[in-house]
Amino acid sequence: MPDLDYVLGQSTVGLGWQRAWSDDHYTLLALNADRLALDMRALDRRLYTSATSVLVENRLRLGPRLNLDNTLLLYRWRGGRSGIDSDTELSYDLTRSIRLGLRHEWRERAVDLDGGEFKRLSLTTRLAF
Repeated sequence: MPDLDYVLGQSTVGLGWQRAWSDDHYTLLALNADRLALDMRALDRRLYTSATSVLVENRLRLGPRLNLDNTLLLYRWRGGRSGIDSDTELSYDLTRSIRLGLRHEWRERAVDLDGGEFKRLSLTTRLAF
């Protein structure tokens, strides 16, 4: 994709349900209505689209320092196409403020300008203040 001067905006409204299964595990489930606007400033064009999405989020503490976090968004775009945005991270707390993790991301027809499939496995470092 050529370099463009653009603004991508997203608004989401939804209803959800959250359940704490224990002190170490919770699940969030939501049904959303999404609206997106892409403003291509150099071309003086604005495009709109919408989708219905389902959000599933799970947070699990597998041990005193080991965590598993997953966020899954399933999209049903106007016109009938489907999309997915999934992030999963296995992390280890080195200290109270430093966390190392292994993260897998997968997006296909999600809210981005890649236009195709995106997969990445990465090592992450998180600092908490």
